[in-house]
Amino acid sequence: MNITAKNKAKMILTAVVILLFAGFFYGGYRIGLNQAVTTFPEPEEVWAKEPSIRIDGATTPSVVRLTDGTWRIYYAVKEGIVSALSQDGVQWVKDEGVRLENESHSANQARVSGPTVFTLKDGGFRMLYEGSDAKQSSFVILSAVSTDGLAWKREKGVRLTDKNRFDQDIAASPNVVRAVGGELFCYFGDGNTIKVATSKDQGVTWFKRSLSGLPQASVDPSVIIMPDGVWRMYFAASQSTDRLLNSRILSARSTNGLDWSVENGARIIADKKATQVLDPDVIMVSLGKMRLYYVQLDKGVIDGKGVNAPVLSIRSAVLELK
Repeated sequence: MNITAKNKAKMILTAVVILLFAGFFYGGYRIGLNQAVTTFPEPEEVWAKEPSIRIDGATTPSVVRLTDGTWRIYYAVKEGIVSALSQDGVQWVKDEGVRLENESHSANQARVSGPTVFTLKDGGFRMLYEGSDAKQSSFVILSAVSTDGLAWKREKGVRLTDKNRFDQDIAASPNVVRAVGGELFCYFGDGNTIKVATSKDQGVTWFKRSLSGLPQASVDPSVIIMPDGVWRMYFAASQSTDRLLNSRILSARSTNGLDWSVENGARIIADKKATQVLDPDVIMVSLGKMRLYYVQLDKGVIDGKGVNAPVLSIRSAVLELK
């Protein structure tokens, strides 16, 4: 085998390992970004990436501001859903223990990920999260409650299920936002399209609603209602027909949370050493500043003896509002 053939074999091996690793860590539905969409122009609204990594080896961040002004981030690792605390939203100290562990023999909680946490009117918190079987062939959205944000009790039943246009049972990556009138909106992905359901009983019962204006091959929605009443959504979308490469974070706006208009440009694109950015979670730091957390998947590295696993990390970017 000559040098060119060796290099080609290494490239193929790298691609296979990256796909397998992403399938294990993200869940099978996240590498379903294989539908062609139009090529997006270069970024127009520029977010400034903050230096260094927020949390290494983690995915699906969800950040909540606590009553004392500190921040808690919930995210997924191999063991399940864990959390960390921060004074400034940049430096994080991991909380002890696991918030929700994987239940290896469970039909829909063998792998848990994608948390979104919101406060309840009478105090305490509810978390919606995605659960899958051991083979990650199907995903549902489940829930748990907590009085302190650390000790969580799983609730019985399934909050949301769905079936996409490829006949796959997928409801994943939930993100909950409370409208001005108190109604909850839960945005979620089916592996190919973003959908929405609403609740008037604090997230126990959900009713699916029609959503318009968002492209195919879009996942991982995060929605925030701006001070002027405009709804902004940040989501990941594939730029090519490749299952894994070239996803970037886009944005859309709405006046009612149901009818959306995609904005020009991309908010976040992957660094040169990375293959994609996913899992956005946006917060309002102050009236003049926003922070966007996201996951970056760096390229695998061939070390001469084998292939190192690609590096997953939670990162952040900020935007000063005009």
